[in-house]
Amino acid sequence: MRKITLVCLLGLAALAVQAQFTITPKVGVTASTVGRSKAYNDGVEADGGSRPLSIGFSAGVAFAIPVGDIFSIQPEILYTQKGSKEKYDDDYFQSKINYVEIPVLLKFTFGEEDELRFFGYVGPYVGYALNGSIIFKEGGEKNTLKSKFGDEPANYTGDDLYIPTNEVNRLDIGAYIGAGISYPLGPGALSLEGRYGYGFTNFDKDSSGQASKEDLKSQNRTIGVFLGYSIPLGGN
Repeated sequence: MRKITLVCLLGLAALAVQAQFTITPKVGVTASTVGRSKAYNDGVEADGGSRPLSIGFSAGVAFAIPVGDIFSIQPEILYTQKGSKEKYDDDYFQSKINYVEIPVLLKFTFGEEDELRFFGYVGPYVGYALNGSIIFKEGGEKNTLKSKFGDEPANYTGDDLYIPTNEVNRLDIGAYIGAGISYPLGPGALSLEGRYGYGFTNFDKDSSGQASKEDLKSQNRTIGVFLGYSIPLGGN
């Protein structure tokens, strides 16, 4: 993943020498769940439970490189929290996994530069799970465990939850679609955007080879809202 990130950064630097682009630091909130089989969701409801969205945090930077008057290519580097939540009366279980993501979006923008502008985008992303946390509440007592990927050490104390790497897929591949508005403010523009992320890869893997396709279905579904500030840079 580090090599992929380095290649992307070098590519952005090469493009920046030749054309003006904008850099947009952004922060936001995410509301996510894990797409599972209908039988799984029906089972949760049959037990008197529900699957509300898990709320997380996201931050990063976007680079919009123009390829015309309307269109631009927008690679991003993001830190994003995704997960799922199940609630049974006063008891609940919540997983929150921290990802580093690299979306590459095709962006289109309408409006004059000195006025309110509208934009939309679509494109793929690739993410890699770093770590996370498991929160569960049972019998009025709330517990939080940090999640680590790897084998449980010999001196395990029970303070962390080790997720076997042969049973999970840390790579998350999917696509984003989104839209937003921007308004000129100072040397740049303030922006507000919303997006929907649809994961294609399953988080769960079956090391035994016995699980069915429906049993392994565990794809990220994410809604994100971001506030950003775009600054024009580069150009000849």
